[in-house]
Amino acid sequence: MERKIGIIYSSIDGQTKKICEELSAHFKKEQIKSALFSIENFNDNLSEFDTLIIGASIRYGKHNKQIYDFILKNKEHLKEIKTAFFSVNLVARKENKNSPSTNPYLIKFIKEINWTPDLLEVFAGKLDYKSYSLIDRDYD
Repeated sequence: MERKIGIIYSSIDGQTKKICEELSAHFKKEQIKSALFSIENFNDNLSEFDTLIIGASIRYGKHNKQIYDFILKNKEHLKEIKTAFFSVNLVARKENKNSPSTNPYLIKFIKEINWTPDLLEVFAGKLDYKSYSLIDRDYD
């Protein structure tokens, strides 16, 4: 089987999507076959990929439910391939919460889902109040 990396993301304000697009562009530059999907549009067969990268942002303290469902549904297959998961959240801007072992959202997610990917990472999200609706600006 030819090596192929799948990249699946859930993005609300576009930051996670941008990170995944950068990953995809890097793989293309390195001539590594990859495919990029929003979780909402993923309908490929997981057996096409020998590596899967999943990226998800946080909204109101949680990752997208579709990401949870996808991982739970495919957990057995995910054990058979190389996997990576990253979380994009505002808390990761803080020095003491910017690693997989210190980020409370990632720690909670991994514990809830009972899945351990081969690689975990955390990225700081972008705070752009001007682009948010009044409801989202006044949430906190």
